[in-house]
Amino acid sequence: MGRFRKFLSLLLCGACLLSFAACTDSGADTKNPSSPENYPGSSNTTSDNMNSNTATVDTGKTLVVYFSMPDNKDNSSVVIGGETLGNTQYMAYVIKENTGADIFRIEPEVPYTTDHDALVEYAQQEKSENARPAIKDSIENFDEYNTVFVGYPNWWADLPMILYTFFDTYDFSGKKIITFNTHGGSGFSRTNETIAELEPNAEVIRGLSISRDVIQDAEQDIVDWVKDLGLYHDPNTVDDTSSESENTPAFNMAVPTPGEAQTIYLWEEGKMPCPREYSSSWNDPEDFKPHMEYRPVKKGVEVKGAVMLCAGGAFVFRGNWGDTYPTADKLNELGYQCFVVQYRLRPFTQEEGALDLARAVRYVRYYADEYDIDPNDIAVVGYSAGGILCGEQVLNWKGDVTPAALDENYIPDTLDLVSADSAAIGHIYSFYGRLSVGSTDVEKFRQSNLPPTFYAYGTEDPFYHQFMANADAVREAGVSVEEHCYDGQPHGFGAGNKNSDWVPEFDRWLTDIYENN
Repeated sequence: MGRFRKFLSLLLCGACLLSFAACTDSGADTKNPSSPENYPGSSNTTSDNMNSNTATVDTGKTLVVYFSMPDNKDNSSVVIGGETLGNTQYMAYVIKENTGADIFRIEPEVPYTTDHDALVEYAQQEKSENARPAIKDSIENFDEYNTVFVGYPNWWADLPMILYTFFDTYDFSGKKIITFNTHGGSGFSRTNETIAELEPNAEVIRGLSISRDVIQDAEQDIVDWVKDLGLYHDPNTVDDTSSESENTPAFNMAVPTPGEAQTIYLWEEGKMPCPREYSSSWNDPEDFKPHMEYRPVKKGVEVKGAVMLCAGGAFVFRGNWGDTYPTADKLNELGYQCFVVQYRLRPFTQEEGALDLARAVRYVRYYADEYDIDPNDIAVVGYSAGGILCGEQVLNWKGDVTPAALDENYIPDTLDLVSADSAAIGHIYSFYGRLSVGSTDVEKFRQSNLPPTFYAYGTEDPFYHQFMANADAVREAGVSVEEHCYDGQPHGFGAGNKNSDWVPEFDRWLTDIYENN
């Protein structure tokens, strides 16, 4: 639960945590304690607007609403990283973390007692009086939500009466309601049917009910359920429902195929920044689209991280067969998921090509879980002009800098909200600078907060002295530098040979960076 602890510490910073599962009836479970229908003697009657918990949910803006009430009974709370949560509250937070949804807690204007026996008695009294306890706060912009998770404990084989207040207050017409519940033996009872009756114009999806006896270890059950619903959102990536992205268009790219080679186009049709009208001077065919080729780690090899590879070719061709492809083969065997980036060539500028690389980095980070990598473990490596392109990207097109900084007509999408930072950069017979001209701007390097930088070059390269000067300036700027100079080696040794075997050195260096990220 390490990832959940990090999320919890952010969500609850400065908040008072005194939430436990509320009273339940004493019925014994006869089915799996975390199954969708785990209550004995429940009615099989299903309203017309009810579906099973496996129904796939349309995407859209999502909200998690929950009621969780403190009492002093054993097994009525979950302790995560030293924080104490009510059972239903815990379920709500796991759902929120793994859907990226907004969250709202139902709290009474007049607080309930935390004494279990007194609370049981008071809940029974509310039920007999058909009470409608007032709710403390309200949901802003409720109409914007398409899907609403609703969570609650089982009180006297029914909804807590404050849930009746909630459903009286909000109109769920046209929305999907997904229920979740914690209990001490009675599961959902007939609460799903009751909700369907209260909200006849909503679609009610029977959700997940978990016994308080197993809630402490139920995180994976909850995550798997969210995935079955089709609402899973990787917690390590941008929260597409955050205030920053509410009005940002979603991106639409190919879904990863981990373990299987794949070509992934980087820009949707008509949305590539800095477009140009085709002419015969182009160095790519008219139908070329920037893309990357995924080359997976060899089967049975433990994954270390990801490496983005950019071939050289003076921005007039991409020398993949000598540069990136043989290097990818070597790195795959060492545990690196490789992505060969087919960036734009002239007449496009190196800045415009760097946008392609930044887009590729964002995509891999967004899908880090699918590629079995830590989202921070992404390096960029380039050869000759490809290295210059990598340098351009880590200098100027990293972090949250979007293509709109270069193309005022570009409309950022949700992928642009993902960081384009890299953990490391490899210059293979290359440098920070422009074509044929290495930079020695120490102040620019210092201000750019460059990642650790790896150099590999030969003494017979015409740019030999520029490589050395560039590495010295980067080192003077306070950047960690590893430099390998191969005696007698020319420009263009690609993945290396017996006299320029740089890949094992790069692997050792990068492994240390990833392990200490």
